[in-house]
Amino acid sequence: MTKKLLSIAALTALLSTGASAFDMERNTGNIIADVTVSHKNAIYTDGVKADANLTLSKDRRGDALIYPAFRSGDEWSTEISVRNTKEVAIIAKAVIYAKDNSRELGDFNLYLSPHDAAKFTIKDGIVTSSDGSIASKVVDPYAGLLTPKADNAVFANEELFSMPLLDPTVDAGYVIIYSMTEQVNNPAKNSVYHKNHINLFKDYRKMLDVCRESDTNTSTAAEWRQTFTRAKSSRVTNGTAIDVNHVFKAPNLDSNCTTANASSFVGDWKLAADFTTPSSDALFGEVTMSHGGEDKRSLIIPATALENYTTDNQIMLWTEGEYAAIQDRQIEGANYDVDGIANDANTFVINHAYFTFDAHADKCKNEYAFLLTQPMKRALVMAGRGKYWTNQNPNANEWGLFHLNKTPWTDDEGKVADGEIGYIQLNSPLEGITVNPAAYYDEVATFDYKAMVNEIEEDLDTYGFKEGAIAGYIDMLVNEDHHGLPAIVSQMTSNDVEGEAQINWIYSATSND
Repeated sequence: MTKKLLSIAALTALLSTGASAFDMERNTGNIIADVTVSHKNAIYTDGVKADANLTLSKDRRGDALIYPAFRSGDEWSTEISVRNTKEVAIIAKAVIYAKDNSRELGDFNLYLSPHDAAKFTIKDGIVTSSDGSIASKVVDPYAGLLTPKADNAVFANEELFSMPLLDPTVDAGYVIIYSMTEQVNNPAKNSVYHKNHINLFKDYRKMLDVCRESDTNTSTAAEWRQTFTRAKSSRVTNGTAIDVNHVFKAPNLDSNCTTANASSFVGDWKLAADFTTPSSDALFGEVTMSHGGEDKRSLIIPATALENYTTDNQIMLWTEGEYAAIQDRQIEGANYDVDGIANDANTFVINHAYFTFDAHADKCKNEYAFLLTQPMKRALVMAGRGKYWTNQNPNANEWGLFHLNKTPWTDDEGKVADGEIGYIQLNSPLEGITVNPAAYYDEVATFDYKAMVNEIEEDLDTYGFKEGAIAGYIDMLVNEDHHGLPAIVSQMTSNDVEGEAQINWIYSATSND
């Protein structure tokens, strides 16, 4: 029995590239500085490539956190929480990505003191926070040569942080928190940033200027940061363009920048503490999505933790407004290592996804969903390794043809029916889209769970299962013919409790066997 679960949506409009700086030319690994103007290449130097592939954490703690979805608009509000478990300060970057093609919608840095927590809300296309770990206003006068004394900031506990998304019409996507660098554990200095976010902010600015200026000269005018914080004809905020007339160090750097080169930090530039590679178990967090109005509900799911986004002797240094992507750990010299990107994607590959169902239509309330979050998809396509594109021969697509083969089992040990539910072709944006706009599914793709349980009900009727035996689980073979799919899989479950929709969102059980 073969059934079609979902039809493929046709797109006729071209995709907006948005803030897509620091993507790559397909197949080459060359870093694109500005995709809006003739694909200008960035001029990088000294990128320190990660020396190990990405690894998923087994205990929810890591040095990078992927929050698989956010909802905004239509009375939805999303709160992102991130917590520092360490006795030392951590500086992290928050990046919000759009669901359709993982373009960046906005970013900002988090200045976490020991055991600190940071929270921010995404609602109606605006990110807000009153958290003291987030700078609501950065003051950079750029009067002559910049000195650390000229840097200042106002934090959100003093003045509300408010940042509109670059595209406020985007109502969903995902969020990644990247731990960039961590204070060296030294009991004599661990408290120097306690409730002192402004000094942590200033010390990070010193690191950024010394480590990422190609001459490591503290007397520079901080040209790298000016690229992203000053609106000039060739410099646009939020990473849509960079000044390609200068050479800058890549964001992935040797952690010795803040130790072996500490002699560069002298006088006013001296740091209050040393910094190094982030710990593999420092951060954890959750995303909470709430819906107001008459149909109230709240969904919560823990973030997926990576335990080695940065590897030994590596740090990431991004300024506010600078595009950051999960593949940046694979910058080597001036280009991306496309083999490294493909190897990192294997971390997320799943071949089976198991999810529970209850086929009672009155219990679904149109809220059952099966969610795929694909943080490596854009990078794979542009590296020429993902093969998500529609092809005359679908079997040529390594991950382009996504099979949903079902084997439903009811809770009374009954096997409902064998057979294929259908297939979904997943495609990605940017490369070739202006020539042949193709149908594609979003980087955060939601599948209609209600449609699936309706199909199960038909099978139950067909095979004569007794009434009430319509709860169970389904074993889905994900892209069986093409070795799985790199994705984080979640499912939303709904039950009717005295006329109200009681909803929770959980990670689906998966395997890569």
